[in-house]
Amino acid sequence: MGKYREDATELLRLVGGRDNIVAVTHCMTRMRFALADPSKADVPAIEALKSAKGSFTQAGQFQVIIGNDVADFYDDFVAVSGVSEASKADVKAAAVGNQNPLQKAMGAIAEVFAPLIPAIVTGGLILGFRNVLGDMPYFGPDGTQTLASLSQFWTGVYSFLWLIGEAVFHLGIPVGICWSITKKMGGTPMLGIVLGLTLVSGQLMNAYSVPSATAADWAKYTWDFGFAQVHMIGYQSQVLPAILAACLLQLLRALLQEDLPCHHPDDRRALLLASPRRHDRPLHRRPHRLGNRYLDRRRGDGWHLRRLPCRLRRHLRRSLRSPRNHGPAPHDERR
Repeated sequence: MGKYREDATELLRLVGGRDNIVAVTHCMTRMRFALADPSKADVPAIEALKSAKGSFTQAGQFQVIIGNDVADFYDDFVAVSGVSEASKADVKAAAVGNQNPLQKAMGAIAEVFAPLIPAIVTGGLILGFRNVLGDMPYFGPDGTQTLASLSQFWTGVYSFLWLIGEAVFHLGIPVGICWSITKKMGGTPMLGIVLGLTLVSGQLMNAYSVPSATAADWAKYTWDFGFAQVHMIGYQSQVLPAILAACLLQLLRALLQEDLPCHHPDDRRALLLASPRRHDRPLHRRPHRLGNRYLDRRRGDGWHLRRLPCRLRRHLRRSLRSPRNHGPAPHDERR
């Protein structure tokens, strides 16, 4: 019998019983519940438990603070409740239904920017140190010079650190946002990276150079389509344009994800978005030996052509339908 079995039994009753628990897990110090009805939890009584040190609700999860022995408490709770063990991701997914629209929106924004935090923190520390070297005139004999002006070494360091700072804040933020949003929305992360790099391409005028641009600059940084002219301006350090561009990419992907006729739009979709083709059109003849290497079996519902150039796909389908290719379907029980 575990040392926390009694408190675990009582906590099970106070959170509304086994039927009120959708999923439960633990972190370093807390039990984390996804409850079907959070209002059934008796918060004052839970906080009065000997093992509990407090409770709160965050992101739709009801969390009870246990302390460093939370792993032992969790084992006893699982034993007395009969609930299956769940991961943090499972509890997080189950708790989404308990969030209001504002919490869901804030959670989505946090998930987009959370992967960028290490780079932003690192870049901030580097730029802070760079400011100490070149922008703080408190050194020298009279206390009016910077470290960079006193030493060639620190001048080189000052110049070098801008390489990292520019990579993080001018280029990394738009690229990271496009990658993160594309990944979160189920797209191809590499396409998000390509989109972000496009926004900050060296072929475009730097956004910080726009106020001082001359007529000669605009003559160089302008696309002339005959009927319209478009200025070539980058989006360095920009957040909202990167968010809008990534969302537009996913909207286009969703619109083009539907099955299209094989003779032209499907290849265009593959070229634009490289989104996987839905495999829901089985071929029910024995595959031609030329086409064997281009066939794939998915979910046991038949054999399907993978995405191929349109002309080659038509050739393979004609081969598969030819009279010499009779026989049972590849998924037939006789095979």
